[in-house]
Amino acid sequence: MLGFLSILFFFSHSRTIFSQDNIASSFNYKSSGPNAICRHDTLAFTFNSNGKIVIHTNQIDAGSYDDQTPYEKLKFYFNKQSKSDSIEFWCDDFLFLLGDCDKRDLLNYILYVEDEDQNIDSCNFTININDQNSLCPFGGKFIRVELRTLKREFVNSRIRLLKDSVIIDEINASHGQAQVDGNFCRGEFDIMPDRNDNHLNGVTTADIIRVKSHILGTNRIINPYILLAADVNQSHSITGSDIAEMRKLILGIQSKFSRSPSWRFVPESYIFQDPSYPYLCPDKYHHIYNGTNNATNLNFIGYKIGDVNSTATSDVVNQESKLEL
Repeated sequence: MLGFLSILFFFSHSRTIFSQDNIASSFNYKSSGPNAICRHDTLAFTFNSNGKIVIHTNQIDAGSYDDQTPYEKLKFYFNKQSKSDSIEFWCDDFLFLLGDCDKRDLLNYILYVEDEDQNIDSCNFTININDQNSLCPFGGKFIRVELRTLKREFVNSRIRLLKDSVIIDEINASHGQAQVDGNFCRGEFDIMPDRNDNHLNGVTTADIIRVKSHILGTNRIINPYILLAADVNQSHSITGSDIAEMRKLILGIQSKFSRSPSWRFVPESYIFQDPSYPYLCPDKYHHIYNGTNNATNLNFIGYKIGDVNSTATSDVVNQESKLEL
């Protein structure tokens, strides 16, 4: 037993001595391979003035190492075949590589690390590319919206772009027109105007009298947009409750309608199947963008809630009203 312990001690001691004279060669020690370490956070990259993004391996590496090969002699690359140490993105890639909006934050890549013995390890990382400075022209792709009243006057409104009912962008229509140039990605989304300021605009006792005559049957409203404007409480019918809401507004008892914004909009291309019951009409356009098709002629007809004789003014939305949902 003592002899066995002595042998162990001698071996340990001898290894310590040899390590000072390059023990790796004496024992023919072989590297166990590199350890690749990537940054774990999602890295955001923005197009430069040339419409280009270049990502280098040193921007991704987070302290990779090898037990034999010095760091400066390790090889880093993104492609196992070409062993390229950089990734390039151009403006066209912003739409055609990313594809769907949902994938904008899910671009996954691999960093490879190779030592002098050609051992390879890898790690995964995630990047986000964006054009927050709007440098990419995208070949003139755009969404164009026009908003008009029943009297064909332009009306201003906020325009919302929604994907799966989630707002992905908002713009303001100036003089009833709005255009988004290319900074959006492929997929299905909705275009929806939204204006909710000055509920009293255009609402007077004359409107109450007109609605009352419709309810009594002495002067029926036949225009589907006017029927929609008279349905103040969004009940899909015209009743005394709508008159009560209008009266409270005129008397100053309340400053806004209880169940409706001040303006609502219907896509201009929509055809009412039953003009006497227009309440199931859409309030948005559903558009499928494939990366090349412009969304033009997305025009809306706007009607002021409670204004059944079309006297409301379609003035500019003020800053306070733009914040009101």
